[in-house]
Amino acid sequence: MSAMPLTVVRGKKIEMLDPARLAVVLAPHGGRVSVDLGVGDGAWAYRYAAAHPERFVIAIDPVRENMREFSARAAKKPERGGLANVLYAVASIEQLPSELCGPADEVFVTLPWGSLMRGVILADEVVLRGIASLARGDAALRIVLNTRIFDDPVPIDVR
Repeated sequence: MSAMPLTVVRGKKIEMLDPARLAVVLAPHGGRVSVDLGVGDGAWAYRYAAAHPERFVIAIDPVRENMREFSARAAKKPERGGLANVLYAVASIEQLPSELCGPADEVFVTLPWGSLMRGVILADEVVLRGIASLARGDAALRIVLNTRIFDDPVPIDVR
């Protein structure tokens, strides 16, 4: 794990979240923590958090600009669509902040792209270790791959 601080995006705002504050945010959810890895725009994480208010959802992606819209929506007041049970973290699977180590009882990797996709498909040790580090020992892992992206051409390194 990296010594990188946990960077959180809330629309156009960026903030650092220390371990103590993260523990306070997670506490009311009694260990029901979902991690959505490689979230892209973060829409799925937002919808999942809305559908499961008893859970806390941590959405992780290395490209903060992609998460801007849904992280801003989540940061609004509840009556305007805000959700207190979702957090958008800027991080790559290869350099996860230590604060993200081990809180999840379920991890989702849905339609990964780039190094995350390659790492899952090729069973890259660094990527798989990163995914495993997010989860408690009894966690569920759900990976959904889209083989349609390989119609033309198949990347040489995943054949």
